Amino acid sequence: MSTKEHYLISDFNRLVAADALAQSYVLFGESYTARTYIGERLLVLLEDGTTPLLDGYALHKNSEGTIGIDDARRAIAWLWQSPFRAIRKSVFVADGEAMTTEAQNALLKVVEEPPKAGLIIVSVKDLGALIAPLVSRCERVYVSSIFAPQTKKDEAMLAMEKVGVEFVRGNVSARRKIIGDLLKIEGDIEEFVRAVLRECRRDPIKNVHLMGRITDRWAMMSQWNVNKKLQLETLVEA
Repeated sequence: MSTKEHYLISDFNRLVAADALAQSYVLFGESYTARTYIGERLLVLLEDGTTPLLDGYALHKNSEGTIGIDDARRAIAWLWQSPFRAIRKSVFVADGEAMTTEAQNALLKVVEEPPKAGLIIVSVKDLGALIAPLVSRCERVYVSSIFAPQTKKDEAMLAMEKVGVEFVRGNVSARRKIIGDLLKIEGDIEEFVRAVLRECRRDPIKNVHLMGRITDRWAMMSQWNVNKKLQLETLVEA
């Protein structure tokens, strides 16, 4: 498989539209920000530009700074599920260098015999960070630093991401307080939903029920004139 010197977003647009994507890609290049931008952008393209994502899962290193076998198994279990909205169920491994050898070998087995509707994207600075068989079986895409977005997350977005983490990991009381505070200050509910789903995808098997509930509630709030407070309160129970 040949290396693409500059794989533009428009190229991915074309491949998505034609359902001609490969089953697996390795994004490599100097800029972590650029690679992450392209990887996350591809997840959005797969869902026709609609967010929050329902079928895309971004896998980052855990609190120990690694992506271990258990992390890989959760991602693999996600890949074998049927897509809800996108044409592919996808996993973007944003911190490919952090994968242990065990995790890489587990991923290799899926790359060799992938689910029909699955897509794996691994991001690394240098291809040498991955085991050779995994690299050889993936479409390799060089990502130039020109793809790095010019803007950074603002403080409000970072604060909402923290709220999302606290909500997913919190008990009933903590969740009720978060929703109450969000409604009291008329916070950005869409950004809250995004933050919760991002945190849920760190362990999609454990959080599958919460992901389903928040997706359903957000669909109701987006399409109908419903009481947002009542819709959000259905998410309180763990």
